[in-house]
Amino acid sequence: LLLLLPPLAAVLSPKEEPTLRLTALSLLDSLLSAEGFLAAPEWAEMGEHVLAAMLLPNAVWRAGKPAEHVRLASYSCVQKLLSADAISGEQLGAHMGGALPLLVAGLQGHKRK
Repeated sequence: LLLLLPPLAAVLSPKEEPTLRLTALSLLDSLLSAEGFLAAPEWAEMGEHVLAAMLLPNAVWRAGKPAEHVRLASYSCVQKLLSADAISGEQLGAHMGGALPLLVAGLQGHKRK
């Protein structure tokens, strides 16, 4: 887990191409669905980093279909984290000020179509 997440975080930088980020988010989505991934002892330390540094920056609304796909893939990963209780309420609360506007803006942008 500790060897996998740093390169994945680099690929998920908003500076990277949307198709590359979409592929990385798809991989992360599969990992979050895999049995035992979230049970790793290191996850308690890494969960908040995954949310703050890897998922929320990709949830920012940007124009275009590729950006929409990246945003939706990011939402999917966030949903898996939350439904698996993979981050604590305290960790989530620390990022709600930034996360909530991103999620609302993304939903409003999707609704405009």
